[in-house]
Amino acid sequence: MHRETVERMCPRRPDRTLGGRGLYAGCALVLLAIGVIRCEVTAAAGPVNLRAQTRAVFYNDVWSSLDGLNWTKHAAPPWSSGPCSKGPLDRGVIMGSVVFQGRLWVLGGGSYGTNNPDCGNVGSSQVWSWDGIDGHAWVQATAAAPWIARLYHNTFVFNNRMWVMAGVHNDKRGADMLCDAWSSPDGVNWTASSNPAPWPGRHAASVWVYKDAVYMEGGTGQLHARGPCPNGAESSLPLNDVWIYSQHNVGRLAAAEYSWRPLLRRGEAPFPGHDAAGALVYNNLMWLIGGWNPVVYAPMIATNEVWNSPDGIHWTEVKPNTFMPGVFNPLTDWEGRHTAGWVVFDNKMWIVGGDNNSGHYQSDIWNSSDGVHWTKVTDTPQWALRSAGGGARVMHYTVVFNNGSNTQIYVIGGQTLPETIGYNVHAIIDTLLLP
Repeated sequence: MHRETVERMCPRRPDRTLGGRGLYAGCALVLLAIGVIRCEVTAAAGPVNLRAQTRAVFYNDVWSSLDGLNWTKHAAPPWSSGPCSKGPLDRGVIMGSVVFQGRLWVLGGGSYGTNNPDCGNVGSSQVWSWDGIDGHAWVQATAAAPWIARLYHNTFVFNNRMWVMAGVHNDKRGADMLCDAWSSPDGVNWTASSNPAPWPGRHAASVWVYKDAVYMEGGTGQLHARGPCPNGAESSLPLNDVWIYSQHNVGRLAAAEYSWRPLLRRGEAPFPGHDAAGALVYNNLMWLIGGWNPVVYAPMIATNEVWNSPDGIHWTEVKPNTFMPGVFNPLTDWEGRHTAGWVVFDNKMWIVGGDNNSGHYQSDIWNSSDGVHWTKVTDTPQWALRSAGGGARVMHYTVVFNNGSNTQIYVIGGQTLPETIGYNVHAIIDTLLLP
């Protein structure tokens, strides 16, 4: 490998050195021999850690299950899939699907592969729907909704409308975190209710529709204001602020209006910031499950803690984080994760797949009736079997949908990695950065 290739893809970080040489930190390092497309090199006190991943593969398959154990495959949607080669038409990013008016909807989304020149984290603004009946086609409501193309966004149904909110948009300038909210009664006609919203732009937030209001927590923003959002997050780490969108009177004679207001400012919540944590409404409470924070949860990066709240202000930790060296028991507990599938089904909370950010993706499925005690349903759902072209999955759309015959869990699309390889390269880092 030529040094100029590495330097182009991996700018030196002068604050991180090894033996007087700048490291290529948080970057892409192409190791042709093993097909790796992304390496993250982090120099800290102690050994240097290199995480390497093979080229991401995106799915456009659809699966459903009556029990979480046995899965049925349905006809593929019409958008493209496969190795990350089609940019905005690849769907692999979570938080882009809702159930609305008897149909299953996919809103925006795209491929996630920052350092892959074939995709570059490009999102879409396409809107599709399907009635869940085999043999019936997916219908495209619009090829270009008026909201900015995005991925890693939030979608939900509120006040009998579909909503698209926040996320990240990528173009030649780089990544812009979004701070808008749009809604539609039909997937064709869209109205901006907040553009911009008063909260800092972010992606991978957690959102609940609860007691006639929308609540939002966390996600990852930008240090400074950039792009369409006027406010920076003042941090590039996951946030822990909580906001509510609800109706209130603005004056004695004025009609009630909907608007955003903060419930907890950054740093006021009892939990750390979370990226892509699960957000479920269950037993008349809001539940916050798992999530990612590269500082607070180091060295495992992700957490398996569980919190709930009756109002977005007062939170109770019902399951502490056990995904830590010397504490975690894989036989009785689920690995910390983010960007998983999270649903309420059969009067239980469910976790489907995900990413623990510790060297591999996940295919296991768990459920719980209290958030404390969790039962593993399976390690090997049919969509994860390599013999069927599957694999551990992350950033998939996961919803509960009744197609007119029965209510099932649906898994749509997602991303997998054929292999994830971890190295301790404290002694050999210089041999990888060839002159």
